[in-house]
Amino acid sequence: PQPLGYPWVAVVLTLQGAAMGSLAVASVVIMSSSPQDKAGSAAAIEETAYDLGSVLGVALLGSVAAVVYRSRLGVADLDPVGESLGAALEIATRNGSAELAVRVQQAFTVSLAQVGMVSGLVMLGITVVVFALTPRGLDLTRGHSGGE
Repeated sequence: PQPLGYPWVAVVLTLQGAAMGSLAVASVVIMSSSPQDKAGSAAAIEETAYDLGSVLGVALLGSVAAVVYRSRLGVADLDPVGESLGAALEIATRNGSAELAVRVQQAFTVSLAQVGMVSGLVMLGITVVVFALTPRGLDLTRGHSGGE
């Protein structure tokens, strides 16, 4: 496989940056549309949803990366080489197999690149949804407007 070049990294980081910006806009929309007496509850729900989404995202993307890694190696589920990059490199070192070391490093790099692209596209989708649902007349520079 080709090494991961700068253009792909730039694309993924741009998508992730746009999505992070959309999350900030979504936060302002939530807080500005909440009545002042319910602002604490709205903030707690928003923060809980953000944290839960982060945890589930890491778990899901980590699982996808593991599946891609194992499939690139073509190993059985119980093969210790497919457990992790560290385990595979330890086995390669112990067996003196430079070829195995190169294969597992390439599989790991490809899995991370593919997961990065998937996460960038998911975040782009989130950005589009936030953009579509944000009220056109919303002034993000004003203070709290809920209930006023």
